[in-house]
Amino acid sequence: MISEDILKKAVNSILLVDFSLAKTDYKKNLPKDVQKDLTELAKKQGVTGATSDLESKISLWGSYHGEFNDLILKPFGQFRNGIIYKLLEIGNGSRAIPVAEFPKRYPEIEARRDQLLRTVQQVADERLYVWQKEGQADALRTLGKVFPDADKWVRDNQPTKQEFIEQFYVTVSEPRKINLDDLSGVALPAEMIKRFQKEAFEKVQRTLESARETAIAKLRASLAHVEKHLRSGKRFHESMIENLRDTADTCEGLIKAYDSDARVLAVIDQIKTQISHLTSEQYKESIVARDNGARAARTADKQLKDLEKRDIQKITADAENIALGDDALLGDLL
Repeated sequence: MISEDILKKAVNSILLVDFSLAKTDYKKNLPKDVQKDLTELAKKQGVTGATSDLESKISLWGSYHGEFNDLILKPFGQFRNGIIYKLLEIGNGSRAIPVAEFPKRYPEIEARRDQLLRTVQQVADERLYVWQKEGQADALRTLGKVFPDADKWVRDNQPTKQEFIEQFYVTVSEPRKINLDDLSGVALPAEMIKRFQKEAFEKVQRTLESARETAIAKLRASLAHVEKHLRSGKRFHESMIENLRDTADTCEGLIKAYDSDARVLAVIDQIKTQISHLTSEQYKESIVARDNGARAARTADKQLKDLEKRDIQKITADAENIALGDDALLGDLL
């Protein structure tokens, strides 16, 4: 087992945050009899096959669905994909933030959350009524021939202002440490305390090892994606490089907070200096750069493959010698 000192240091170097996010696209399936009538109408007009999604499901905002998407759905999706999913998952859905990064990242997350909620309130105050009326009018215009009550049906399915606000939310929990049950000072037999503490350390170790493997696996997947497109020279976008930078930073943060494994950190440094340091445009303009980047990505992936999974039982002695890194971690935060 990895030394207790390293595990205690890791527990004090990583904070867990829980997120919840809810949104809805406000598209509604038409009644079955209306769908059937639309199918019959399509056949009469020479259109074969079943009704399309656009025919069987409509937006409750009509032609304003694009505005709704831009103002609400996209920002919520960006928060989920650009913030929540970029944080490493630990345990049952919690997301990890290294303590060293916490003072900067957590306020940024809170600010993004607050902006989303303000936007929802503003839209409810200023645009919802317009969307509701357009949704009703659009339904009558497009479906009136087969569904004379389309506007009333849409109106009955549209949310009230309060219902709309409640459908879109983001919650961000306060931070907490990885649970390491400390029974020191409890009036139990020493051997019993020792046994329970050993089990607690082993549980924490399994959690951290799983997170370590996940972080490295995600980094390897990003490397493989970049290598594939560098070799083909096609459809190479800046988002690929940005994703590689993000996954490398996430992996680096966890490794530094956990056991400061110099081997993994060295590979990450190679990624930053040999692959992700260039932009997509620089790669597009240079065959040499693409070739060098692809080779570096393959080499890094091979090195990480050898480091991804490890036998904890065999590294106890080595773990004692791994540098514990900067001790100025939790300090005043906890």
